[in-house]
Amino acid sequence: MHLRKFDLNLLVTLDVLLREKSVTRAASNLFLSQSAMSHSLHRLRDMLGDPLLVRGAGGLALTPLAQELREPVRQALQSVELVLGKGHFDPATASNIFTLGSTDYFDSLLLPRLTEQLRAQAPDVRVLIHNVVKEHVREDLSRGNIDLCVSFAPKASAHTKTLFTETYSCVVRAHGRKPAKKLTMEQYLQASHVLVSPSGTFTGTVDAHLARQHMARKVVMSTPRYLCAAEVVAKSDLMLTVQTRLARKFVDYLPVHVIDLPFAMAEQPLLMQWSQRTHKDPANIWLRRMIIGLGEP
Repeated sequence: MHLRKFDLNLLVTLDVLLREKSVTRAASNLFLSQSAMSHSLHRLRDMLGDPLLVRGAGGLALTPLAQELREPVRQALQSVELVLGKGHFDPATASNIFTLGSTDYFDSLLLPRLTEQLRAQAPDVRVLIHNVVKEHVREDLSRGNIDLCVSFAPKASAHTKTLFTETYSCVVRAHGRKPAKKLTMEQYLQASHVLVSPSGTFTGTVDAHLARQHMARKVVMSTPRYLCAAEVVAKSDLMLTVQTRLARKFVDYLPVHVIDLPFAMAEQPLLMQWSQRTHKDPANIWLRRMIIGLGEP
């Protein structure tokens, strides 16, 4: 295909369609009517000689060509934005969409404060929260699935910033008299536990630590969400081992107590990570500085 025969205005439309896999959502993102988006998709199909989106069991799915185009189209648009932007980003007039990879630890403790500042400084900016799994952080950043990641995932990019470090505590149901400030190792190992695991396993950081001491606990439930785990604890005899700041927040609205662990865990760094793709992007730099400025919760 000759470039002069391709309507470059449709690249933005193509990028959103490939990302959303939905005519309705793509139209909403670009503030277009659904009929206008359908017309644009028809033109793209004609120009590329490919249906791009086809009906599947779960809705629309990308064709092989569309899958191949997804990353190159996004990279091309980002390169154009950097060139045209000339290093300038004005939050007061910006209408960027930031895709932020995180877990509900960040969502509970820092996202409300970030939202407050975003609404004050960049009222037209939108944020899409993407739940991340630590094994996928590198790929999500490199592929452009997320612009920035804030989580306890291990270092997966050359560009990282430690926001602060966390310790661990145990959360138990509040009923009867207040429990002792610290559990014994026997009490901890004999109890039944709920684990927060975004990847859907029954072992995590605590279990790896115990295994190195030739010990094991009994995990009877695994969930990807911290709040779900805390609510389970509030209505059962299960224990939850979780980051201390988050544990203390649960006390504010759930009938639970926070107890010290009977063993020492290494402090865990909360990392902000981004890729080379967005390293010099003025908008990404602005968002990173804002998150750093939030400080500790």
